[in-house]
Amino acid sequence: METEELELDVGGTPYPPYVIGAEARRKWNWSKLVAIAISARNEPSAAPDSTFVWHTTRGLYNDPSLAVGSAAEYEADLAQAREAGLVATG
Repeated sequence: METEELELDVGGTPYPPYVIGAEARRKWNWSKLVAIAISARNEPSAAPDSTFVWHTTRGLYNDPSLAVGSAAEYEADLAQAREAGLVATG
């Protein structure tokens, strides 16, 4: 029996089924980075609140005014998030 390998977002969870394509995944990951950062800022001693992160990520992702930059800009932001300890390396 073959298992389908899931593609994971920046937080290590599977993408929702409506996040299709490279640009949509980049927008989802940026939204998730912002949500994780807000959670970490408000509760620095705890792990990010997964419910808050989920709802905030969805809200940002679905906001048509959220500007999405290039892949290079995303990689730079991801590197900064990793340095700050907001997401796991690798």
